[in-house]
Amino acid sequence: MRKSVTFGAVMLMGMMLAACGNNSSTSKSSQSTSTSVSQKQHDKYYFDGKIADLNGAKIKITGVHFYDSASDLGYDKQEIVFDYQITNKSGKNINANSSWLAVFKAYQDGEELNIGNLPADTTQQILNNQTKTIKKGETVKCRIAYELNGSEKVILKATHNDKQIGKKSFKPDNFKEQEAATSENNNSESSSSSISSAQTSESNANSSTSTSSSDAVTIAGHTFHHTDFYGTDILVGDNGEGEAGEWAVNSPEVYGNESTKESVQNQLHSVYNNN
Repeated sequence: MRKSVTFGAVMLMGMMLAACGNNSSTSKSSQSTSTSVSQKQHDKYYFDGKIADLNGAKIKITGVHFYDSASDLGYDKQEIVFDYQITNKSGKNINANSSWLAVFKAYQDGEELNIGNLPADTTQQILNNQTKTIKKGETVKCRIAYELNGSEKVILKATHNDKQIGKKSFKPDNFKEQEAATSENNNSESSSSSISSAQTSESNANSSTSTSSSDAVTIAGHTFHHTDFYGTDILVGDNGEGEAGEWAVNSPEVYGNESTKESVQNQLHSVYNNN
């Protein structure tokens, strides 16, 4: 009789443990599914410190610079300036300035920074691009300036539908005078224009890629220039191609042709010194 009772108790305990195991498994499965969905939602729209991928637009920061004020601007505020390019992913027309302001706000010590005047070395094309109508699939370059309130780090925050999707901090350093930058920029643009023209002619005559200057680079018939992205030297296309490596990976004319692909890869390795 005692053996029978003991056996029955063991069976009952086993059934209870099995039920608990099933409940635990179900709970883990539910938790896993919930995490997966949450991750997908988080990844859909994001700002990783360089690229903000949003519902209707993609904004890529291509340069961050600090300026001392120039006397002809009539104020003595130092500034942080963001160079960026924006691509319209929606079916609606947008413009670069309002799209940036809808996503980004800059802060120092918890206080939101005021929009500043663009520095003297800003090109007329960039000024025109601020309010230019951007059609679906089109990419334009632009820039924006914020007045600094001191030497504290700048926090750039990005939001989408009133929800923060990322942020990036920048420590003010390497300030440059705007008036001096204008002269240097004009000389650089003139030099780059001459080099690009020469490289394009050489490229058409000899091969699909060429590199003959530290300032301008022609890759598969596309011209790129060196840009300092907060201490990192990157190549950015002169006609909306974006960063050279990303462009090469996504360009059909590159990945669709094995010989061109190999040539472009070798050139990028050489330029970026990552052989």
